Formats: sequence, structure tokens, C-alpha cells
Amino acid sequence: MRSIYGLRAAITSVPMTAVLIAVNLAVYIAVNVDARLLEVLTLPPDWAGVREQPWTVLTVFFTAEVLIHIVGAVLLIGLFGNRFERIAGSGHVLGVYLLAGLAGSLALVATAVATGFD
Repeated sequence: MRSIYGLRAAITSVPMTAVLIAVNLAVYIAVNVDARLLEVLTLPPDWAGVREQPWTVLTVFFTAEVLIHIVGAVLLIGLFGNRFERIAGSGHVLGVYLLAGLAGSLALVATAVATGFD
């Protein structure tokens, strides 16, 4: 039980907006250096693909391929995440980012299936 409290303390002591920006930038650089990573990190447009690559429901919201996408992500995380983090703390920023990303991933696959997007 002690390790859970240590993990929680570590998460809440880190400026989470900076971590999220750094991870997004690192993945952006990585996929632009090696485009094959896109197949591993991006979300398949159907449930069968998600079953084969379940990690993509999480990795997709750290993945940006084009410059405007990463600029928008960094600006939004920096502006709103920083303010939210001052009010609610690092743990809440991470929780909201992960839950919103997961909800977006599931909604994206559901919409792709419903509309026949391939």
C-alpha cells in the first residue's frame, strides 16, 4: 500500500502540463523520423483493429503527424492545462487528459464504424 502513496505523491509533484507537452513533442518527432510508427500508435477505424492493437486507444491521443496538429495540442495543453493544474493539481490534469482521450478514442472508433469510414 505504501507504493501507491509514493506513486501518487510523485505524480502530484510533477508539473503534468510540461510532461504531457514533452511526451506529445517526443512522439511527434518520432513519427516524423520513422513513419512506420504511425501504424503502431494510431487508432484503427474498427473494433477488430482495436482488439488487435488495444494500446492504440491510449497512444493515439499522444500522436500528431502534422505541424498544425502538434502546435494546437501544445498550445491547448499549455494554456488550459497550466491553468487547470494550478487550480486542481497535477493528478487531476493527468486524469482529465487520459479520460478525455479515452472517451475521444472510443467515440472515434464508434463513429468510424457507424459511418463506414475506412
